[in-house]
Amino acid sequence: MLEKYKNYLHSAMSEDWWQKYYWGADLLSGMYGTLSVLTKLFELSGDYEFSALAVNLHGKIDTELTIADGKRMVQFDKSVTIRQDALLSGISHGVMGCAYSAFYFYKTIARTAEAYDVFTTFLDWELKQFDESINNWPDYRRRSESKGGEFSWSHGLPGNYLALQYFAEHGVQEALDFITEKPASSFFCYESLIQRERPSNDSMCHGAYGLLNILKKLYPAALSDPRVYAWLNLSLLAEHDVRELRSRSADPLGLWVGKTGAVLGASGILSRAYEFPFLVHQMNYL
Repeated sequence: MLEKYKNYLHSAMSEDWWQKYYWGADLLSGMYGTLSVLTKLFELSGDYEFSALAVNLHGKIDTELTIADGKRMVQFDKSVTIRQDALLSGISHGVMGCAYSAFYFYKTIARTAEAYDVFTTFLDWELKQFDESINNWPDYRRRSESKGGEFSWSHGLPGNYLALQYFAEHGVQEALDFITEKPASSFFCYESLIQRERPSNDSMCHGAYGLLNILKKLYPAALSDPRVYAWLNLSLLAEHDVRELRSRSADPLGLWVGKTGAVLGASGILSRAYEFPFLVHQMNYL
């Protein structure tokens, strides 16, 4: 299967219109997502063909960067963002996800100043977007109705904080400064959580189980506070197990938005030993 994957990528990347295989540049479904997968496959297998594929893809992505505020930046579809520069914040579909992928590639494969510069440019942009008035990152998506910014893995502080913690663990000073000045306790204690909109579903992507598993990693003391579970509406999630699956909500059998993810999310709370891999570098099996 891995050989077929390599052959497929070789074929796709050799085409003039290689961009057609991606929905954009983001981590969840775009170019930087594939870069992270290739980086992880190299890390797990030691197969330098994956490393070469990653270097090739990184070079191609580099040609797609455009100038925004004097910096070479990634761009997103203008139909999904309200910003004139076509930028979007967040880990799943925004600049933070691209920064994460760029750093993971730099640390594991590239080790060049050029690759690190791409990462720091993305990171600096995201850090400048943090809005002290809402204690969160703004949600620049056109379809978003959250004035306080979404507060989940996919968009907003929880997912971004996971990435910043990873950067800080590897000595990135800007991330260390942010985490030192703004510790997890200031965002994830009950008194802070009740200031935000509660999750509307049980998904890992932007729901209750995702947030609970992030709390487990970033501020486990919150899991000892029964008020947190009440705020998350967890008692209402039990009815998901006794009704017919709905096709237009968070019920499908998916990982990020679906029942598979909810089951894994519940396992993460019930078992101290299990840690849900929110980021690609945490996926330790091949």
